[in-house]
Amino acid sequence: GEEPLFTNFTGPPCNFVGTLDYIFYQAKHVRPTHVLALPTEDTVRAEHCLPSTRFPSDHLPLLARFAFTDGALPVPSADGQQSFLRPPRINITHDPLAADGDPGDAAMSATPLPEDMLVSPT
Repeated sequence: GEEPLFTNFTGPPCNFVGTLDYIFYQAKHVRPTHVLALPTEDTVRAEHCLPSTRFPSDHLPLLARFAFTDGALPVPSADGQQSFLRPPRINITHDPLAADGDPGDAAMSATPLPEDMLVSPT
């Protein structure tokens, strides 16, 4: 996918609009199939900046669904032979309000994604 136009949108005194948050992955092993649609600049500007009543953090949450590129992961067994494990579908989320409210924390979830809010990565 492409880098979003912004994940942080602050007002005075900084007036910063830019991307500070990312989900890193190795394309050799996984590929994004869906990402959470982020709000437009006009949507955020409706309340001047972040945080707002609609977006309670100055960082937007990132969410992506990934598929394993080869469909299975090699797993070494006790006898040294490789077997293949079909991994479960997981959702990787960067939620600024996750865990104990520490903005640096990220959360991993195995819950279903909100399908109506997902788009294919460009």
